[in-house]
Amino acid sequence: MGWKAINNRHAEDSRKSVDLHVLAYESFGSQLKNPVNSNFPVAYLSLADVSHFPDYEPSLESNSLFIFVRTYAQYVVRVKVDEAVPQGSIVLNRLQCANFEVTVGNDFKFSWSKYDILQAPRLVDVVLEVKPKHILADQEHIETIDAKAIEKALGNSLHDHIITCHERIWLTCNEKEFLLRVLDVTAEREEDDEGEVIVVEDDFRGRIVPGTKLHIQKDMGEHEELFRLENATPRAAKRRPENTMDIFCNDGEYFPVRKRLLQPCIALTKAVLDKTDERLRVDVDIDCCTFDRVLLYLIAESTGAVRKGEYKLDLEHCGEMLDAAQKLKLIGLQTMCEKMMGAYESRIREEGIPWQEVVERNEKGETLLVIDGMVCDATRWLPEHPGGNTIIPEQALNQDATVYFELYHASKESFLYMKQLYIGQIKVEDLGKVYNPRPEVVPSQEFLQQLRDFMRPETLKSYKSF
Repeated sequence: MGWKAINNRHAEDSRKSVDLHVLAYESFGSQLKNPVNSNFPVAYLSLADVSHFPDYEPSLESNSLFIFVRTYAQYVVRVKVDEAVPQGSIVLNRLQCANFEVTVGNDFKFSWSKYDILQAPRLVDVVLEVKPKHILADQEHIETIDAKAIEKALGNSLHDHIITCHERIWLTCNEKEFLLRVLDVTAEREEDDEGEVIVVEDDFRGRIVPGTKLHIQKDMGEHEELFRLENATPRAAKRRPENTMDIFCNDGEYFPVRKRLLQPCIALTKAVLDKTDERLRVDVDIDCCTFDRVLLYLIAESTGAVRKGEYKLDLEHCGEMLDAAQKLKLIGLQTMCEKMMGAYESRIREEGIPWQEVVERNEKGETLLVIDGMVCDATRWLPEHPGGNTIIPEQALNQDATVYFELYHASKESFLYMKQLYIGQIKVEDLGKVYNPRPEVVPSQEFLQQLRDFMRPETLKSYKSF
């Protein structure tokens, strides 16, 4: 997953920035009043500059503030306030300048923004490669690096720091200097009530906490024959998440996503219901930043935040979100976008729907189903129906389809699709007109109760016929 997309999740907190010159730690460090251990990767700022960042509280430890440069958080660094730093400046060492791609001197100013630390998950483990900081091509001896000693020194140095894949770190251990690079991280993930990770993200950043395991590997680059690594503990192979699919966007970025999260996207029905063991790839004509916002909506819908009114759609991105919702046939998001943009016509008919209207619309080519008095518009969903696009028109139109629904679709997944398709209730006075071809066959009370319980609290805004 592209880091541009990930940063949708803290863009709101990052809009206020501070422009700063860069001072070199190597030349300015001796003037600092309260320098920290050189192994700690921090940036030094004046109190006046730190106070400009959103929600800064002078009473809080400065350890709670992390910042990044330019628009997106390619890397982040913890801030340390020091009164010796001139206002308008930031003190970084040479390696930090290389990570952030910034230049020392008064001729350049770079824009720094606050990073929302709540967006950095706790890390389960980290893999880093190591080599001596100084290595001579003509040296005669083979240097030995103790991986256990590196892990211990690094764990003490990085506790509660946020690190990012490909970030480079200097470390002094047993009076020797080393260069490390972050190769991979594994983050903790929130699970739903069925024990599944709600969203599978491409781990690339996180926070070092007690219990984070560090795994050191040998840097196999230039001059790797001049040093060796001992006491290394290899990390077990990552287990591939089950029931996931890879969504590739039109800009080349991809997202590994749980199939369950994508169930409301009618256009992805066939892929979501695919039971093969092969990891599926699905291409969508949506850019990664927009699709990431779609994922945020889907997460909010799956956790109930949409129903509770806790999810807020940004008007700035409403047009792109509407286009994405139409391509994915994500009806709930489409309705929300249309309502915000002023083009909304409620798809839920609160006054009820006459039976004759259902029949007439079906005769004109639409696909309206009646299930337990509820009307579902399956017209756009029909091409995605796993059972083909002919069985429903042949068997279930212009009649009470409740029995068929129980027979073929009595599952929570089917209820989720039904919620997307629901448009209202048959008028009470027309319930007796609904054609029932087999009155002797009735749906089970258990099924009806499950269906009504599932639909009632979130979707049915019109009056009930039951």
